[in-house]
Amino acid sequence: NPLVVEVLPRPVRLGLDRVKSGRAEGRAPDARAGRSRGEGAEFRELRELRAGDPFRKIAWKASARRGKLLVVEKEQEERDAIWILVDASLESAGGAPGEAPLDRALDQVTRLAEEHLERGDRVGVSIVAARELTRVPLGQGPKHFAEILQKLSFSTHTSDADRSDWDEADVQRRVLDHLRSID
Repeated sequence: NPLVVEVLPRPVRLGLDRVKSGRAEGRAPDARAGRSRGEGAEFRELRELRAGDPFRKIAWKASARRGKLLVVEKEQEERDAIWILVDASLESAGGAPGEAPLDRALDQVTRLAEEHLERGDRVGVSIVAARELTRVPLGQGPKHFAEILQKLSFSTHTSDADRSDWDEADVQRRVLDHLRSID
């Protein structure tokens, strides 16, 4: 279609409605950021040395007081990996600009991605129609959010070559017909 109306996601942080699906309504108890053993900064416990523990983890002062080798166990905070799947099929693009199901979905996906990135989660986006149109791999931070916005804005339009059965001659003919009607 030579006439394309680009509808970009609404400005971020400006009164967007809350997303009405998925985990945005409330996080499942097991999906919250949690803590696990690791190399974090938070103290978890002192425990006896086990085979395979590195010597750098030994708590030398506590070990000397108790007369046995003790290891400092720390915990690190875990974050979720969120994949957002966007249906950008032609059927979802039909409707008034800004009110089509795809337009509303783009606004919701933008808000959902922003919320999760602000929490520190890693977010990835896959935009699909009859095939996968584009994918933004898991990532974090403002630069990653800008990449998500760019893909949502420019990878969901209906002028993709796969989305039309017109060849070049058909497009030329339609453009000429349109230009004639302007005269």
